Amino acid sequence: MDQIYTWKETASLVGINDEIFLKDLSNLITLSRKKGLGLPVSYQKTHYTKSEIEKIKIMLNWWVCLEKYTNIEWRDAFTTRIVQERLINAILAGQSLVFFSIFCPTYKKGVGQFGYQRSIGDNTKQLIESISSFVEESDNLGVKIEMTFYFSDLLLENYNNLVGTGYKEDLGCCYESFLKEVLFWSKGKIKIELLSSIPKCKYLIGEAGVKSNSDVNLEIYERVLNRDKIFYIENLGWNMDMVKKRTNIIFGSYIKLCGIFYELYPSAIMFWTESAFERGLIYRAKTKESIPIVYPKKNESR
Repeated sequence: MDQIYTWKETASLVGINDEIFLKDLSNLITLSRKKGLGLPVSYQKTHYTKSEIEKIKIMLNWWVCLEKYTNIEWRDAFTTRIVQERLINAILAGQSLVFFSIFCPTYKKGVGQFGYQRSIGDNTKQLIESISSFVEESDNLGVKIEMTFYFSDLLLENYNNLVGTGYKEDLGCCYESFLKEVLFWSKGKIKIELLSSIPKCKYLIGEAGVKSNSDVNLEIYERVLNRDKIFYIENLGWNMDMVKKRTNIIFGSYIKLCGIFYELYPSAIMFWTESAFERGLIYRAKTKESIPIVYPKKNESR
């Protein structure tokens, strides 16, 4: 049966009354109307067919799901709009919503330590479980997620110290542990790849990573550097010069990764996995190749 609703009446279809959350739903409903979902009968009211109401319900319920699994404070207006556009386009076209994540291997921690654990840590396990649940719940709501997990076997920490050691064997064991965990939780719904399986990543970034050039966004660079200090000094005992060199390589390598993934997945959304959320800002450093990122709920132990 056809219905005429205001946007608030439309949002009430999924029982949402939170005023802050309603702003996101209002934008989603308005954007979907601009894309042809519903027939405007006035500035406030829209005429929906029965099938259009079902599509609206799917979108609204999925947005509630997204709020459940992601960090709202780290999702800005740009990301919100892009994610909403891609959600609407996917539903109207009957296609999957494309996501990807990049997971770092689990490092050995402690002053003077370098190399990799032979199995993934608890933080990685928690993220795998959470994102797998997000994919499954989305599927149950009627939004098919095409998710790919990339395990980073490139841009290695302390690369100069690793050369000539048995790091490849440890890294391989860590990957096998990662693979096993993803297969258990995802039930085959998530694709798993090594980062080196992407030729441009392998040849443009490699195991050593690449330095950034002089043309960097200094505000983002400083935020990343300040966050990196916490990890490298407290966990690995590095000095400030070592931290700056590593941050420079991370910045340069992430800029490359952003361009590569933007070309590979032009309509994708990245689900962040690193504890250093600030590094995600690097993917926004170049406006032409910006990738929308959703961040996980903050785990206080991370």
